Parts: sequence; C-alpha cells; structure tokens
Amino acid sequence: MDRNASILVVALSTIGMGLPALCMGACGPAATEEMEEGFTLLRPKLDSVAPNALTLGETVTVVGTDFIDAQDGTMALLLDGTYTDSEGAAHDFIGEIQLDVKNSSIAEFTFEEIFFHPTRDKIGTWRGSAALVSRAPNSDDITGEDESWSTDKDISLRIEPSIMLSRLRSADDSSCSAVTFATNSNNNIELGFNAIGFGEASPEQPWTVRMSFVSPDVAVRYVVPDAFDFWPINGPLDDNVSTLVGEGIHRVEFEIDSGDNVIIDPTRTARRVKVSPPVTIGQEQYTEVVLGTLLAGEAVDGGKSTANFVVEVITNDGRSLRRLVTMDVWSEIEIGVWNGSEQIAERYEAHAVSGCIPGGQIGRQLTYSEGETETRTRSIDVKWNAEVSSGLGFSVGIDALGVTSEQNWSQSFGVDVTEGISSSTSMQQNISAQLLPGYFGMSYRQLERLERKVEVIYHNACGESGTVGEAQLTNWNFAFDVAQGGACPPPTNLPPSEIF
Repeated sequence: MDRNASILVVALSTIGMGLPALCMGACGPAATEEMEEGFTLLRPKLDSVAPNALTLGETVTVVGTDFIDAQDGTMALLLDGTYTDSEGAAHDFIGEIQLDVKNSSIAEFTFEEIFFHPTRDKIGTWRGSAALVSRAPNSDDITGEDESWSTDKDISLRIEPSIMLSRLRSADDSSCSAVTFATNSNNNIELGFNAIGFGEASPEQPWTVRMSFVSPDVAVRYVVPDAFDFWPINGPLDDNVSTLVGEGIHRVEFEIDSGDNVIIDPTRTARRVKVSPPVTIGQEQYTEVVLGTLLAGEAVDGGKSTANFVVEVITNDGRSLRRLVTMDVWSEIEIGVWNGSEQIAERYEAHAVSGCIPGGQIGRQLTYSEGETETRTRSIDVKWNAEVSSGLGFSVGIDALGVTSEQNWSQSFGVDVTEGISSSTSMQQNISAQLLPGYFGMSYRQLERLERKVEVIYHNACGESGTVGEAQLTNWNFAFDVAQGGACPPPTNLPPSEIF
C-alpha cells in the first residue's frame, strides 16, 4: 500500500450514518515515536477483519495487537483495492475507516453503506490490501500528529444481499437528513428501506414485508379498516375506531408488488396491514387494520430511550432478508450531570451574631450562639449559547426550567434544588473557645455563595445535538467563628469579603 497516495474520504455522514470520515491528502510513513514521557506510539499489527461476508448494519471486528488507547489517539483501517459489483463492473477504491478501539487488540466499525460502489447500492466483492494506522497528537506541534502504520495484509470483503436504509427520520421535519438514527419523543417516524441484491417485486412475484417493534418504545395506533375515506386524518383519532397498542412485541405485515423500495409513513399513506397479536377496537377483534401512527415513544426524563424495529423482506421463492434498526429517542432538553466541583463565587463580610461576652476573672468556655437564624434559598439560572442554539433550531429564551422537572434538576445537581439553607442547620458541630481571664468573646457568622454548573443539551427532531447553555445552581454555605480578644468587640478570625 502506497503510504503517500491520496486517500479517498468515505463519509457515511452524507446520509447521517455512523462511518467516520476518511483522511484527505497524503498519509505519512510508518513510524514508532515517543510522544511524551511515559507514552510510546506503538506500531499496530493487523491479524484479521471479520466477518468477510457482510450485510448492511453489521458490526465489523478488527483484530490485532498494540492498538492505541482511545484516550491517547485514534486508529483507522486503510483499504486499497478493487470492488467488483454483481454486474461485473470493477471500481478502484482507496480509503480509510475510523475505528472504535475497544482494547489493545479489538476495534470495530459499523458497515452502514456500500462505500466501495459509486451508487452505494450494488452488492459484490472488494479485494485488496489493508493496514492499520495509529495517530496521536504531536507533543512538539499542537496542530500535527504522529503516525504508526502496520504492515499490509491481503483481505477480501464480500457484500451479501442486504436491507439498506433509505429513510429513518422524523416525518414532522422535512429538513431532516434521510437517515438520522435519532429524534425526539412523540415525533412521527418515517421508515424506508431497499432490499438490494434481491431484484424487484412484481405482481407475479410479490414480496412480504414485516416490521416488528416494541411498545411503548414505539407508540403505534391501529385504525379500523375503511373507517375513513380520506388520509391523513387531521386531529386525534377517535378511540371508537382506533386503539394504541399495548406493551410488548408487535408485528405488522403487508405485501408489495413492484420495485424494491418500502416506505412506512402513516402521516402520508394509509397502509393496510395484518397484525400479530390481534387487536380489539371497540367491541370487535381485528387481525387486519390500517397503520394510524408510528411515533417515537417517551424518552426517559431528561435522557433517552431506544426505539427498536426488526424489518424483514421475504420473496415468494423463500429468500429472506432481516435487519435490526435502532433509533435513539431523546428528550428535547437533556441536563448534564454535575461533576462534583463546587466553586466559591462570593464571600460576604462576616458579622457578629451574639453580644460581647466577658471571660471574667477566671475565664470561661464560650460556645457559638446566634440570636437570629439566616436562611437562603437555592436557585437556578441558565446562560444560553445563541450561536449553537440557532444552528440547532432552538429558540434562546425558551425556559428550560419549564420543560424539565425539579426532580431532574435535583438529580443532576445532587441536591434538592428547592431546599432552603439555614445557618441553624448548616452548623453541625459545636464551635467553642476557652476565654482567657479578662478577655472578651463574640460569635460571628459568614455567608458564602457557591456555584455548581452543568451543561444544558438540546436534541432536535433530526437527531442533532449540542450544548445550548450552562445551568448554574446557586448554593449557599455558612462559616462560623468564636473570636476572643482583649477589647470588645474582638475581631473575627474569618477571612475578609471577596468576589471570586
């Protein structure tokens, strides 16, 4: 493999998929260099890439030795060879695939697209040489990287008939990419796929299509057949002619008699399906209904859940394809988790909370006391990032406090965010001093304003996410002192006021 050859970028991100982009331009020679004290960029070794017969959506495992740790750098699989498609056409391919390194001998990537082929839709076989390259930041050049290459290994990858996703996105937002793998709770889902390597369905040779799903991760409503003579329905569906499916695994089935592309989108098409298990609507049981809604379920409060679909295509001559499709379902607003760091933002002036107590002729033991308890209430403020918010379609000024619960804020910050902090409950141990004869003692209290910070992350309907703000919890702390001195009032030992 020519280490200085121009490397093609293979980026499944064009359809929102997970294969990372490949490097452009020249890639450097093999090297093993010491990056910094205690770290050496080792030369990786490639043993195998498996399986060698692939279907779309499958995880590919790369096995070898001396893989770089993910915290130290990145690793990619480089391919240089020729792809021969099912029609006999040959296509040269040179590129690299970013790997998810699991440990020193295992790395993975998800095969989401036939990137060997110009139109991405022809099965075939790729043959050529493969190598690994580890990259780590250059300790002398913050913009540069050091590289270490494995030796080449001959491999072949055969692409089998597969289900290729053409749509997986919110049907409520036309600006979404065709395939996104994520959306928000309660968004309508558009699911589409092609059966590649299977030819096409026809009236003489129809295909059976099945979709299985788990409720309530996916919220599906069935409608009585022929209940409406127009579609889509504007407004909620009446419970007399429809029902939301119960918890558990459900399956819908239908036939297509033309083409190789399937689109399931109840917001546009009334699709009649056979269902398993049967469903009761009104007083009658049905095994055949119309698919009324296909919605992302409710995400875990402040986090995410996963919508799972199993799609199958079965031909009348007994051939079949099957694929698991997963889609992350997020709450619009996700509150980060506090990292345990609490900073002092302001220290107020200490002030006396008791009278001046004399030590007398023989001295005395003076214990802290205060005449009046002070209470401060925790509060939350959010500072928005207008630039990131605008890019995600999030309107700055939307009250995040209104779309997430107090319980969720409390879980994130690790305290009850509505709780008041009082001086009487903050002091959990006796503070005292032994007054010397002829000296005076006095109790002082000092208020400190503390801050805890977490990120506010927004997830839009198209699966894009970003940190749109920073939530700040204002917390409070009280410091106490029993001071003594030869004059009244004695000065406190507490530090002076300060804004940090």
